Amino acid sequence: MITPPLGLAFTRTIVIDPTLVVPSLPAAFPVMADMPPVFATAFMVAFIEAICIEALAPYLEAEEGTVGTSVEMSHSGATPVGLRATAEVELVQVEGHKLRFRVNCRDQVEPIDQGWHERFLIDRAPSSRVNPGSVWPCRALWLQRALSPPPASSSRHASALS
Repeated sequence: MITPPLGLAFTRTIVIDPTLVVPSLPAAFPVMADMPPVFATAFMVAFIEAICIEALAPYLEAEEGTVGTSVEMSHSGATPVGLRATAEVELVQVEGHKLRFRVNCRDQVEPIDQGWHERFLIDRAPSSRVNPGSVWPCRALWLQRALSPPPASSSRHASALS
C-alpha cells in the first residue's frame, strides 16, 4: 500500500429510494417491516464503508483490500425516500494497517450522522484466506485450535477453549 495522506477526503451523494429504508432490510428481520420508511442505519453504514473503500482504492495494490473493524456513529436524523444523503469521510489517522476516518453525513434538511469509521488493510490473495491471522491474530489462534483435530485424551470443545 502506498500510504494515503492524512486529510484524504472523499464525498458521495445518493438519493434515498425504497431499497434503502428500514422496511427493506432483509427478510431475516421481519420485525423491521412496520418501521418508518427512512434511510436505514445499516444502509448508511454500508454507504460510508463504500465511500472509504473508494477513497482508499488508488493507494492499494491489486491484491490488497480493507475491511471495516469499527463503527462509532450517531444516526441523528431521519431521511425519507426522495431526499439526497451526502457523506463526507476524511482520513485522520494511519497506524500500521489501521486507517481511521472522520465521518459526517447530511441530507438536504439537516445533519444525519457523525462519527468515526476504522478499516484494516488486508491481503486479498487466495493464499491469505487460509490464514485468518492476517487480520486478527487472537482469532487465528482460536480458529486454529477450534479446527484442529482434538487430542486423543480430551474433547474438541475443551481444546478449542484452552
